[in-house]
Amino acid sequence: MPGVEGISYSRDATVAAFRDYYSFLVSMYLDPSAVQEPPEGGWPTIPLNGWPNFDKTDEGWDVHAAPYTVIAEWHIMDEDADGEGLKEWTEPDPDEATIPAHIVGFTVPNDRSLAPAMLLDTEFGVIYWYECIGDIGSSVFEQAGDAYGWWDDGLITEDQAGWRGNSGIWAIETFFEMLKEHFRKLDFVPMKPYEVTDVWVGQSDYMKETRALVQNIYRKHGWPELARFNKQECAAEVKTLLDERGVA
Repeated sequence: MPGVEGISYSRDATVAAFRDYYSFLVSMYLDPSAVQEPPEGGWPTIPLNGWPNFDKTDEGWDVHAAPYTVIAEWHIMDEDADGEGLKEWTEPDPDEATIPAHIVGFTVPNDRSLAPAMLLDTEFGVIYWYECIGDIGSSVFEQAGDAYGWWDDGLITEDQAGWRGNSGIWAIETFFEMLKEHFRKLDFVPMKPYEVTDVWVGQSDYMKETRALVQNIYRKHGWPELARFNKQECAAEVKTLLDERGVA
């Protein structure tokens, strides 16, 4: 397992990794209009000095150049939005984890199986998937180290070891490559334009059968070979299947 010492944070590389990932999702199922690029100079609604009470480092709130999808639409927030509320919106429960100023959430967690908490660490250059299930974390993409080992080495304090140790941890670019590989293998299955399920989530037999039928439709239309994949025909057939099976 590689150590975090060999990883560094780059704002430009991070923005590029997000953009590449969104482009991949568009090639598979996402409508291009769901990806929103910032205007030159950054999102005007994101204040240059951060939101009141956001309490993040310069790198932590410097998201002006980042593209967005419906994952966490910070750019639609008011300039005077309460930063404390934004942290509650995008971070694990504060009773479970104390998130430092250099770490920022970029998803909106609720039920972990539907919207897990994912956080960007601008000090170590890694992404945490909080409470990531083992089958996802045990992919061929190596994780960036062990949080309890970081504590032993004096890199983090004891109060940080618990929640980080309960997370999958990857270098930023590796994290997105890992996600893309799970989509290629159809471990992650797009069911609707903004709904993705996975092969590990607990479901009824009927929904498991529905998921398998959707996977077969993707393969029928050429996935994961992008040169053969017909996104439009695939999406239309998936929608017809879900309508026929009464899946809302």
